[in-house]
Amino acid sequence: MKAIRNFLEKMGIPSQDLYNLPTSKKVFLDGAQYRIECVLGGRHISEVEQMMAFLDGAEDHNLTINRITETQGIMLHTDKELEQMIELARKAKVELFLSPGTRADLLGQKKRFGSTGAFEGGADSAGPYKHFAVRRRI
Repeated sequence: MKAIRNFLEKMGIPSQDLYNLPTSKKVFLDGAQYRIECVLGGRHISEVEQMMAFLDGAEDHNLTINRITETQGIMLHTDKELEQMIELARKAKVELFLSPGTRADLLGQKKRFGSTGAFEGGADSAGPYKHFAVRRRI
């Protein structure tokens, strides 16, 4: 461990936490010094269920979640799932970041939507954001 600390110091990098630094005066607009962001992802549990679990857990532990980020892409969700996520965020007063998602048109694949409206394949020659713009209006 000492060798690593010496190496860092030679590089001009602190070798440990700098507890002697003053508290930063920089804050967010509401006066908070930090933010908590939760990232949804993985297909083993729906993002709606993950979001509900994050929000319930935060409430149980008196924590504030400032933003929830959905990383799979809105093209993989039904309109109903997106509406549920938006409503959960609205009720919890949490920022919700929804990414456009799959951009398989780079691979020349065709776009397919299932009976529920969820995206099931690549994008067509109109470009990856054609349906993003349509789905984003909800």
